[in-house]
Amino acid sequence: LASLTTGGIYLIISGASVSTQRAYIMAALVFIAILIDRQAISLRTFAIAMIIILILEPVSVLSPGFQMSFAATGVLVAVYIKWQEARAGMPRGIGSRPAFAIKSLVVTSVAAGIATAPFALYHFDRVAPFGLIANILAMPIITFITAPAAAISLLLSPFGLADYGLRVFGWSLEMV
Repeated sequence: LASLTTGGIYLIISGASVSTQRAYIMAALVFIAILIDRQAISLRTFAIAMIIILILEPVSVLSPGFQMSFAATGVLVAVYIKWQEARAGMPRGIGSRPAFAIKSLVVTSVAAGIATAPFALYHFDRVAPFGLIANILAMPIITFITAPAAAISLLLSPFGLADYGLRVFGWSLEMV
């Protein structure tokens, strides 16, 4: 409930773009699926989010945000499901975790890039030629430095100590 409430507040503050609505609806459906012991990440969850947004804002289907967000998410959900099926019988050792993390990053970036490229070409007449490489290099920084530094800054701000986290946050954004 806390996550859904916080997500709902973010949805409102951010302006409720189509991609934010999709993310919120899918997150809510994932939480509900976990609570009722169902598969959390599925194409069903993806389809329900799409139907809800199309009911609320039918014209959004024409926007680049809708098309790119749903293209990337649909491909990532499908890839995740297939990857989960393929890994079901594979041994999982401690040594395989870093390799798995790197493979996950590359597969996620490639899949999302391929899924969104046609829409980027159509709407913006270009595709970022180094987007895949940039994403692969930036994601570990965002995941392991930027996001934690932002959270630490938020937690330290009531005590007047947010500057420590914000320095790391700013440094990480400069790296990106």
